[in-house]
Amino acid sequence: MAFDIGGLDLDLPKIGYSIGSYGAGRAIFQALYFAHIVRYFDERGILAAAISTFFPILSPFPVINLIARSNGKNSPAVWFLITTLLVMLASMDMAYGKESPDTLTSSVGTIFMFITASVPNKRSLGVTNGLSQMIASIARAIGPASST
Repeated sequence: MAFDIGGLDLDLPKIGYSIGSYGAGRAIFQALYFAHIVRYFDERGILAAAISTFFPILSPFPVINLIARSNGKNSPAVWFLITTLLVMLASMDMAYGKESPDTLTSSVGTIFMFITASVPNKRSLGVTNGLSQMIASIARAIGPASST
């Protein structure tokens, strides 16, 4: 996307390398540290931390554009902010999970672990999981349609 409309005017290979590095780093991080983090902070703590990353994830976009306009798109400050943004996205993905057909990685996310842990008894586990998956599917169907 061009500078004029809020983008960074990066080449397509740089965008691809950035997204690929993010996916590989996220997969390696979750494979190595996810279980330890869940044991230390528990599901509720991780979910609260992920919800708190929404504003910090959205706020650096105009700042990155302004810095890229003044210092150039390949300045260390721009790439530091992009890396910081990708780290915050990885922490958010740890809580909500991400299942994408174009990547080989998927994570269940602590939200489904939190839902499973909040079930009052073993008999209602299937109903609770089914209901949460149904609501998530409806949200994934209605969200893009309503935003357009």
